[in-house]
Formats: sequence, C-alpha cells, structure tokens
Amino acid sequence: AAVPPRLPMRGSAALASLVALCCSFSLPGVRAQVFDFADVPAPGSHTLQTHYYFHVRAPQGPGQDIEPAATVHFKNLRLVANQNDPKPPSAQSIVEYKGVQVSVSLDEDFKAAMDPTHFCSRAADVSTGAAKAEGQLVLKIQGSDVASFIVSGDSGSSEQLLRKSGLYVLVLTNCGDMDGISVLGSVEVKNAWGFLPAIDRGKQALYGFVVAFYLSVGVIWTLLCLRWWKSLLHVQKGILLTISFCISESVAWWCFFQVRNSTGGFPPFVFLLATLSSIWKTVAGFYAIMTDPSRGAEDAGISVQTHALLMLYLVLQFHLKVIMSFRHGFALTLTTVLLSALPVFVVGAIMLVSVYHKVNSFVEMLQGEKAEHKILLYQRLQGLVLFAGFFSLHRGGA
Repeated sequence: AAVPPRLPMRGSAALASLVALCCSFSLPGVRAQVFDFADVPAPGSHTLQTHYYFHVRAPQGPGQDIEPAATVHFKNLRLVANQNDPKPPSAQSIVEYKGVQVSVSLDEDFKAAMDPTHFCSRAADVSTGAAKAEGQLVLKIQGSDVASFIVSGDSGSSEQLLRKSGLYVLVLTNCGDMDGISVLGSVEVKNAWGFLPAIDRGKQALYGFVVAFYLSVGVIWTLLCLRWWKSLLHVQKGILLTISFCISESVAWWCFFQVRNSTGGFPPFVFLLATLSSIWKTVAGFYAIMTDPSRGAEDAGISVQTHALLMLYLVLQFHLKVIMSFRHGFALTLTTVLLSALPVFVVGAIMLVSVYHKVNSFVEMLQGEKAEHKILLYQRLQGLVLFAGFFSLHRGGA
C-alpha cells in the first residue's frame, strides 16, 4: 500500500509563526489606556465620532467615587490640514479655529444625556450653565463626569481628573463650520495602579502565579527526566519541551501586562513572543503525542491533512488572541467575538478527537506487544488529553 505523504511537525510551527509575524505588523495603534490620534480625520461640520473606551474602576465598583482619582492627559493635541482634502484650509484659519473638541465622558452619561439633534452648545446653553462657551459638546445631565479639551492649530496639553469609576468613552466633536482637518496627539487615561485597564488588572497577578506554577512543575519534571533519561519514551521528552514553552508563554504575558501597566504601551514583540510560545507549545504537544511509541522520533512526521488542520488551528488561534486583546477598548460586539472564537473551538474539537483516537490506537498496539508500563502511561495520557483539550477550549483567547 502506498504510504501517504508526511511532513515534519516543525513545519506547522514555522508556517504559523511566519503568518503571526506578518499579522503583527497590522496590529492597531492603541496602547492600553492610550489612544493615538495618528492623523485621524476630524468629523464633519456639526458631527461627532466615538473612538475608544477606557476602563476606570474604584475598589467599591462602578459609579463610585475614586480615591485617588484617575487622570486623563490630553497630550500634544493639535489640528492640521487634511492633505487628502481637495481644498484644505489655511494654516492661519486652523490656528484660529476652536470648533474641535476631544472629550472623555462616562459612557452611561453620554448615552443618556447626548441629544443627537443638539449636542453642540448654543448661547442659551451658556446662559443656563450647561456649557462654558458656544460650539462645545453639551451633555444635559447634572454632575456628569466629563473631561474635555479644545483642539486648535497650536499644540496643547492638559491633565484633568476622573472622579468616578466606570466605562469612559472618547468623543471627538466638530461644532464649527470647518472641514478638511485632522487631529494629531494622544489621550492617556491612568488609574491609580497604572495604565492597565481595570478589566485587565487581575491578569498580571494571574500570570505571575502561572509562571511560578510552571517553573515548579518544570523543575520537578526536569529532575525526573535527567534521572531516567535513557529509558524515557519520546512522549515524556516531549512533555518537557511543552512545559518549557508554557513557561515562555507565561513569562511573556506577565511582561506584556507589566509593560502596559507601567508605560501604557502595547509591546508588539512581547505580544508576538507570547503568541508564538502558545503556537510552539501546541506544536510540541502534538509532536509528543502523535509520535508512534514503538518508533520514537523516527515517526515524527504527520499526514498532510493533519498538518493543514494544525496550521489552520494555529492561525485561527492567533487571530482570536488579537481579537480578545482589543475587544474592550474598541467595544467589539459579542457577535464579533463569537464569530472569531467559533472556528477555533470547532477545529480544536476536531483535533482533540483526532489526538484521542491516535492515543487509543497506540494503546491497542501496545496491548498486542504486552508492554504494560507503556499501556499505563498512554491510558493516563488519554485522560490528560481530554482534560487539556477541554481546558484549552474553555480558555479560548484569554
């Protein structure tokens, strides 16, 4: 019978890593609680745009006063002419223009108090105290926690306090008559503990615990492997390699959240290392499990079909991790998240069934060889595969 074509397992890791590397260059230019106006076109005359969400939370929960207060920093904001506009305004007119405003408001207040037909202040709003001047964003609610900054052609900065916890929305309004302009600069929101969004605050400590756990398991398993190295099966050596990638992944995620919290930056190379470690971990686990115990590393290849399935899973997994990393800041809908997660779960379930049947075939083969110690190992491995598979599917892109 013809032998089906087989490919080395490391090929899946190399191809998926290359895809992930290419995709990393197109990651959004958003950094934790920092939004960069990278030449963002201003909305049209008497219109507004919402761009990003910031998560601010007090220990008491949403809606409570924060002590100490969070800060919002409008940094180096200025207007420039939009070069793509056929008739861009002059530099002098942009310097004198006061119609563009950047605001950070509690999302619930913004939705409840924003009148779509009257969100730019008029003389009557100034007389009633609803606005400080004409041509500014007006929210018809008392005590609303809003920080705002008027953007002009001259670069300017301002730091203000956010005294309530909750979800804040970044709003860009143009209450004047000028079109063909863009905004440069950034808006930074910093909690008492740093730039890390409130919704991600616990992940840093979680990955610190995971690093300590995997290091402990890795040290114990390494010592056991060194003692029995000559009599180890390929799958047992593969577990050691998988644990090393687990450590690498956990350390990278901990560093990722550490950098985001301290600087507000989104370190793409650390994110890529964490994601690639997850990819390599998956490949190492498959490499160990799918190897025939009677032939060892000599049978380390897999069929083209299985190779394609693994490659698809790794690419889908990278895509899901990107979606999960930006889902809160851009308020991605649940439908978008589920549509990104569903292919990962389906392909992962197919892979889980494939691996389980592969291990089961190994058990049947070893029963014919009367290799009791190997049978016991692979029977335990069946249970471990099921547990690890369901755990991975449950984790999703977290």
